[in-house]
Amino acid sequence: MFFLSTPCRFCYNGRLKDALFWKHFPTTMSMPRLSVQDIRRTFLDRYAEHSRLILACLLAVIVLLVFLPSLRNGFINWDDQVYVLDNSSIKALTGANLHKIFTSYYVSNYQPLTLLSFLVNYQIGHLEPFGYHLTNLLLHLLNGLLVFWLVRLLRGRAAFAFFVALLFSIHPLRAESVAWVAERKDVLYAFFYLGALVSYVYYLQRGLRSRYLWLTLALFVLSLLSKSMAVTLPVILFCFDYFLRRRPDLHMFLEKIPFFVLSAFFALVALYSVYGGSHDIVGLAAAERFHNGPLFTLAFYLGRIFWPAGLSAYYPADVFYATAYRLSSYLWPLAFFSVFVLAVRRSRAVVFGCLFFVVSLLPLLQFLPMGDTKVADRFVYVASIGIFFILAEGFFRLWDKIGGRVTGIRVFLVVLLAAVALFCATTTYRRCRVWETSVTFWTDILKKYPQVVIAYNNRGLAFINEGSYRKALMDSTEMSRIIDERYTLYKGYYQLYNANLAILYYLSEGQYRKAIEVSEAAIKADPDKRYRYQINLAVAYASLGDAARAEELLRESIARDPEARVEAYYNLALVAVNRNALPEAEDFLRRSLQENPDFGLAHEALAAIFYKQGKLDEAIAHYKRAVASGPQDVAAYNGLVTAMMAKEEYAAAWPYARQAVKKMPEDIGALSNLGSVLCALGRPQEAIPVFQRALSLAPSSGLVHNNICFAYYLNGDCRRAEAHCRKARSLSYPVPDLLWQKLDTCRP
Repeated sequence: MFFLSTPCRFCYNGRLKDALFWKHFPTTMSMPRLSVQDIRRTFLDRYAEHSRLILACLLAVIVLLVFLPSLRNGFINWDDQVYVLDNSSIKALTGANLHKIFTSYYVSNYQPLTLLSFLVNYQIGHLEPFGYHLTNLLLHLLNGLLVFWLVRLLRGRAAFAFFVALLFSIHPLRAESVAWVAERKDVLYAFFYLGALVSYVYYLQRGLRSRYLWLTLALFVLSLLSKSMAVTLPVILFCFDYFLRRRPDLHMFLEKIPFFVLSAFFALVALYSVYGGSHDIVGLAAAERFHNGPLFTLAFYLGRIFWPAGLSAYYPADVFYATAYRLSSYLWPLAFFSVFVLAVRRSRAVVFGCLFFVVSLLPLLQFLPMGDTKVADRFVYVASIGIFFILAEGFFRLWDKIGGRVTGIRVFLVVLLAAVALFCATTTYRRCRVWETSVTFWTDILKKYPQVVIAYNNRGLAFINEGSYRKALMDSTEMSRIIDERYTLYKGYYQLYNANLAILYYLSEGQYRKAIEVSEAAIKADPDKRYRYQINLAVAYASLGDAARAEELLRESIARDPEARVEAYYNLALVAVNRNALPEAEDFLRRSLQENPDFGLAHEALAAIFYKQGKLDEAIAHYKRAVASGPQDVAAYNGLVTAMMAKEEYAAAWPYARQAVKKMPEDIGALSNLGSVLCALGRPQEAIPVFQRALSLAPSSGLVHNNICFAYYLNGDCRRAEAHCRKARSLSYPVPDLLWQKLDTCRP
C-alpha cells in the first residue's frame, strides 16, 4: 500500500480516469474505535504514572502558602531566649560549645541535635529570625512529604497518601510546632522519626535487607538526639510488623533489641531531666492523677484533632478541674476505644491507626506528672498521623463502595474534604500570626485564659522592651490582683511579680522610692535571688542621685552572685558615665562582655562611648555587635546609622535605617535617620514622606522641621523649605547658617 504525496493524475473534474488504480486502496479507512471508557482508562493510566509527583508538588505548594505568615514572625520571650537569644553555646562553633551542647539540659530537655541546628542558623544569619523560621517551615514541609511517602508505601495509593499528608501538614495543631522557633525540636525529631519508619517499611518490603535496618537505627539515634519523644519508635515498629502482616519469629524480636536499649537509655535521661531537677513528682493523689492524666490527655488531644477551636500555646492547670473537661475525658476515650474494639476483626488499618496514635502519645499521657506542662498542641505532632490514617481508611472505603459512578454521595465527599481542608488551612494561616511578637503571643493566651499570671508577667516584660511602660504597669497591676485572689495556686510567681513590679515602677513614671520599696520586699520574699534583685535596687538609687549606694549594691552583687555580674558590671558602667568617667565605664563594659560576649546593651553602651570619643570604626563595630546580638530596642540601630553617616557611609547605613523604622515605625529618631540617609543618597523626594510621618508624630520637634527643610531644599521647593526652617528656629532649634545661606540663593 502506498499514498499519494502529489495531486492525483488520475483525477479529472472529480472523476476517476482509471478506476483500476483505486483498487489498491480500501474504500474506508480502518481506524480503531475508542469508547469513552477506553479514553478515560488511557488518561487515568497516564495520570497514575505521574500522580505521585503531581500530588507531592501540590502538597508542597499548599504547605508553603499556609505557613507563609510564620516567616514574618520574630522571637518571643518564652523559651526562644533560652534556646537562641541568650544561648552562648550556639554563638560560636568551638569545641567547648559542642561539649556543652552534648552534655547539658536546656529547658529540662536533652536535645543536642536541635541546638546544633540553631548553631548552624546562627552561623548563617546570626539572630535574624527569618532564617530560623524558614528552617522550621522547610523541615515541616519535608515531614509532610515523608508522611506522603510512608503512607503510599503502606497503602499503595497516592490519593490515600495525599489525604493523610494534607491533613497532617495543614492541621491547626501544626502551627505551634512550625511558627515557634523554640519548637524546632518537634519538626526535627519528626523528620528523622518518619525517615526511620520509611526505611523500616523498605526493610520489610524488600526481603529484610540489613542495610535498611541499620539505616532505621541510625535515623532513630538522630531522632532521639533531637527530642526524647522518639523513644516510642521501637513499639511503633511492631505496629508496622502487624499492619504489613509479618509472621512473628525470633528474629523479629532480636532485631529490635538495639532499639529498645537506646530507647530505655534516652528515657532515663529524659526522666532525670524532670525528676532529677526541681519539679514536684508527687503531684495529685493516685485516683485524681489517673483521671487528670491519661483519660484527660487522651480526651484533650482527640477533641483538639476533630475540632481545633480555642487553641492556645498555654493551657493552665484550671482546665484539669473544669466540669466540661471531666465529662469529655470519659466520652472521647470511650468513643475511641469502641472504634478500636469494633475494628479488631474488621479493619487492620483502623487498628494500626489507633495503635500508632496511642503508642506515639504514651510518654505524654501523664501516667506520671512530667513537669509543669500537662498538655500542648505540639505534643501530638507525630501521633495525629494515626487518626488521619483512620479517617482516610474510612473515606476511601466509602468512596470505593459507591463504585465507579459519579453519584451525589461522591460529590458530597469531595465537597466535605475540600471544606475541611479549607477550614484547616485558613485557621492555621491565622494561627501562625500568634507568634509574630511576644505581645501577640501572650495576648492570644490571655484572650482564652485571662487568669494566667505568667502571661501578664511576660507580656509586661515585652511592653517594657517596646517602651510601652504604662501598658506594662497595667499588666503588673492585673497580675497583682490575681495573685491576691489566688495566691495558693500561683505561689511560685509571687517573688517574680515583686521584682518585675519594681522594674515597672522605675521605668514607667519615675517612682524610684516606690521601686526601692518593692525591690526590698522582693529580696525579703526571695532571699536566694537577692543579689540579682539588688541590681534593680541599685538602678533606683542611681536615679535618685545616690551613686555611692548604687555602686555599693552592684559591687556586692558582683562579689556574691556570678550570674548577676553581666548586668551589674553594665550598670556600674552607666553610673561611671553619669560621673563622666568614660575610661572607668569602658573598663566595666569590657568586664561585662567578658562574662557574656553577646550582651547587646553592653556593646551599645561601649559603642556610644567610642562615638563620643571620635573612634568611629570602633563605635560601628560595637553597634553592629549590639544589633546582631538580639532584638535590641531601636537605639542600637539609630546609633549605628548615626556613626555610619558620620563616616559618610550612606549606602551602608541605608539598610540599618530601614530596619530601625521597621522595628519601631513611630520612633522619631529612626524616621529622622532614614530621611537623612535618603537625602544623603540624593533621594529627597523619598525622604519628604518619611519626615512628614515624623512630623505628624512630633509636630513640635525642631529637629524634624530642620530635616524636612533640607529635604525640600534638595527637592527644589524653597518656599516650603523656608517655612520649616523658620518653624525650627521658633522652636529654638539651631538651624545651620549654611542652610539659611542656601535658602537665600534659592529664593526667586
